[in-house]
Amino acid sequence: MKETILITGAGPNGVTGRRIKEQIEKKGEYHVLAPSSKELDLTDKGAVDKYFQERKIDYVIHCALVAPSRGHDTTDEAKEVEDNLRMYFNLASHSEDFKKMFYFGSGAEFDKSHDIVNAKEEDAIKIVPADKYGFIKSILNKHAINSKNIYNLRLFGTINPFEPANKNVISLLCDKALKNNPFDLNIDCLFSFVDIDDVISFIEYAMKDDLLHHDYNIVGERKVYISFIAELIKQISGSKKPIIFKNKTIGKEYTGSDERWLREFKKRTPISDSIKKVYEHFQKNF
Repeated sequence: MKETILITGAGPNGVTGRRIKEQIEKKGEYHVLAPSSKELDLTDKGAVDKYFQERKIDYVIHCALVAPSRGHDTTDEAKEVEDNLRMYFNLASHSEDFKKMFYFGSGAEFDKSHDIVNAKEEDAIKIVPADKYGFIKSILNKHAINSKNIYNLRLFGTINPFEPANKNVISLLCDKALKNNPFDLNIDCLFSFVDIDDVISFIEYAMKDDLLHHDYNIVGERKVYISFIAELIKQISGSKKPIIFKNKTIGKEYTGSDERWLREFKKRTPISDSIKKVYEHFQKNF
């Protein structure tokens, strides 16, 4: 009998959750539950309790997020914070009912008000981020690292075909190339991007094997500047348009150490292959 995975945030408007659902279902090894927010209100403790009572759930992959960038009302910031915390803790309260739960933290846990340079996981516990999003993720991390079976997969930036062009710089650059527009951007920065499919591979590994830690920086094979990604997309697309940065200074670095992850898992896709995959997806749907 197949084990069951509950994936939150995997609806039509989802990004990370939708890609995870698609890839896991394609392999057919697990039974996947992916209720919409209307089918399961994660902020409602009673609804979450009832959902678990009626189903045997082996693993939880929590991708749902209440955030202004996802189109939610921004007028009540306190409610936004509360809803994100409630969703996580309503699921976490069922830790005795599932084998493992994975959720996605953020490099913002290291405080984006300054450069984040090759940040190590053990330093996150010492930091109180200045911004709201980083603060929420920091609270969740402090709970996860002291839990029995909850794991923070900390992302600094994802390479994902489902990322919309108005939310992700890689998708934006692909869109510009296909429209034959100049690659005009605000500022160049050094980032730790990771292929979302490598993240999925790690989750599949982690469901079957014991992990040494409860939080991991999930980053790609190399740190890259936005300008490097733009050059890659120029080559892939054959565009002759210029790369233009309005701000000539370099923005804050946003990178994480990969030492902890690599001690347990070494599969990472070359960034050129990851970027090509996103470009071809946009090209197909252009």
